[in-house]
Amino acid sequence: MANKNLVKRILILAIFLMTITVTACEPEEILLKLLERAYYSENRLIHISISKPQGWQLGSKNMLQIRSDFPFFRSNGDFAIFSHSSSRSSIFVSYKPILGISYFSADTKKVAEWFREAHLTIYKKYKEEMEKWLTVVGDSVDLYTREIGGKTFYVVKNEIFSNVVKENRAIYIFLHIPEDVKSLYMFCFSTLAGKGIEEEKPFQDLLAMVKGYKTNHLEPYDEALYRNSAKLWMANHEYHLYMDVKWHKAIMDEAIEELKKAATLRPNGWEPHYLLIMEYSSRYFLGYPTILVEGKPKVVTDISPFSPEPINADAAIEEFKFLTRLNPDFKERSKWIFGRNLEPSFGVVYITIGRMLNKLKRYDEAIIYLQEGLKTVPTDSVIEGELQFAYRDRAKTKVEKGNYDGAIEDLKSSIAIKENRTIEYRDYQTLAEIYIKKGMKKEALEAFSKALEIVKKEKWGEEVENNLETKIKELRKQ
Repeated sequence: MANKNLVKRILILAIFLMTITVTACEPEEILLKLLERAYYSENRLIHISISKPQGWQLGSKNMLQIRSDFPFFRSNGDFAIFSHSSSRSSIFVSYKPILGISYFSADTKKVAEWFREAHLTIYKKYKEEMEKWLTVVGDSVDLYTREIGGKTFYVVKNEIFSNVVKENRAIYIFLHIPEDVKSLYMFCFSTLAGKGIEEEKPFQDLLAMVKGYKTNHLEPYDEALYRNSAKLWMANHEYHLYMDVKWHKAIMDEAIEELKKAATLRPNGWEPHYLLIMEYSSRYFLGYPTILVEGKPKVVTDISPFSPEPINADAAIEEFKFLTRLNPDFKERSKWIFGRNLEPSFGVVYITIGRMLNKLKRYDEAIIYLQEGLKTVPTDSVIEGELQFAYRDRAKTKVEKGNYDGAIEDLKSSIAIKENRTIEYRDYQTLAEIYIKKGMKKEALEAFSKALEIVKKEKWGEEVENNLETKIKELRKQ
């Protein structure tokens, strides 16, 4: 699937080339071309069989044009790009899984209408927020159906003026959505705007490709893993802004059901259980926080008080227990499970469980799991950090309840985790403030002094230093 070594070499080469002061191209253009090659090395059409049209070349002639014509191309998934030099045309082919069928009532037209609206909104967003990247001519996007090769395609058609390449371009997007509404096959075409486009050879080449494509299918177990990992295209950095929160929940619910089925297909397979832990323990709908507004969950894009609705801590813990009994070698895995931000490991699992319990204010349990995690992966600094957060949060709760002795013990435990390493001065500052509440002046001065020592050593800044020095002077006067 992915040639990681090639990608690394490409990125290293990109950095090298960008350090050259005299080049034939702008550094940004060089980097874009190299990243484009990296995409080609990483992606192939897993779910579609197509043939390259005669007279077309693989890849784009102008990467910036591709980005303006098809702003969704950066989404992860299977895709290919072809270019036709003489007509200045491009073809973009992609497969994307659809989850959350219940939201669309298994109606293919509703999916196509959503895509149309999201597509138009992205163009408008580019116009308003991205230095007038492009303009949609007529400010509308047509949607109609067309029968090709015995299949019904929804056609999204529009015309744009691209400020990147300074020209009007006609955009056609052929969407084939099977009756089970589980897949989206996308054939996109762009060319210079004009009359008679549909009679010209490049457009006929597209129609031939659309008519002749064949679908490929993974084995059901791998398909569930692939769909779970690839589902995030629907909530990427642009599309998520235009999704209904009910669809977010439907996507998560469907992903969980598919993973449960995969677990029954291969009883000794660890991958579904690992992914279920991630799904159950998430406080987000697909990566975005939720808050309750008038009793209804609303997706937001900044950090907000979370809604516990998506969390199923007990289910996540049961999957964790099953995973520990399997004791898998995470290096032996299906190639269709993609690590999200981190490669699958027991360290990641302990972090996920601990973080989930901490957010639910189940601090005692969080600390137990994170302590166990440090015994399993003793060098994991992230587990150490999460354990510190758990101790600090529990200490705060104890202070609110007047349990100062318990809070002091928790803060000392937090400090001890990173003994002989950089220690956050705030632990000592909080400790000093608790000592003051208990009337323990000597201990408070020692804690403030330790905090000041760390601040000066780590160069936190003059304002922080002055604040601590003032606290120490005031305490000594008492």
